[in-house]
Amino acid sequence: MGLFGKKEEPNHLGDRVFVNRRQKHDHLMADALQYLKEGKWVLLSYFFNDTGTYLSSLLKDKEIEFNELDNVRPEMENKINMVQAESFLAQYFRERLSPGTKEVVILFAEHYPLFKTEEKLLESLESFGSHVSFFFYNSFDDPLLTRFAVMNTTELINNLGIKEDEMISSPLITKAIARVQKKLEARVRFELRAFSMEDWFENNLRTNDQN
Repeated sequence: MGLFGKKEEPNHLGDRVFVNRRQKHDHLMADALQYLKEGKWVLLSYFFNDTGTYLSSLLKDKEIEFNELDNVRPEMENKINMVQAESFLAQYFRERLSPGTKEVVILFAEHYPLFKTEEKLLESLESFGSHVSFFFYNSFDDPLLTRFAVMNTTELINNLGIKEDEMISSPLITKAIARVQKKLEARVRFELRAFSMEDWFENNLRTNDQN
């Protein structure tokens, strides 16, 4: 099976993992621009506001045109469209991404720590139709991977001979991340929302471990 899958396969096309966050963000931008050239709607999505702020700054630094979707400016444009992930649950996207529109690619810059939160979102996206597909971008130094040792980074890089700018993708990685998310759910009984993923881990693990 190829990296991009086949049309009849599920919308969720897996996880793309890079050695570090710099490489992750560089490839995220490059892939977004490539999908634009292919004539697709491109949505760059994030869960934490800190990530959204960083991505906006990165796009500006690279002088890449983008459109930030919100209640004031809800219409997608033929450029990179930035959107907070929970917005996909809104009726707006159900109307805009209905069958009959051109192909849509959603690039998530991160996972959400809790499985059920992400699962609800993905179920909504999968109901839009097969013309909507999405990927998750990760790096070995992302908090979700480093804090719970999803994989032995040094051993994996050495064994596979992974280069710094190389991407790996495997269903095993996607399943490993899901297991970590489910373990977090069992540990976090009372969730505290946060500005960044780092803050989320600090606030929720410390608070729930004290209770």
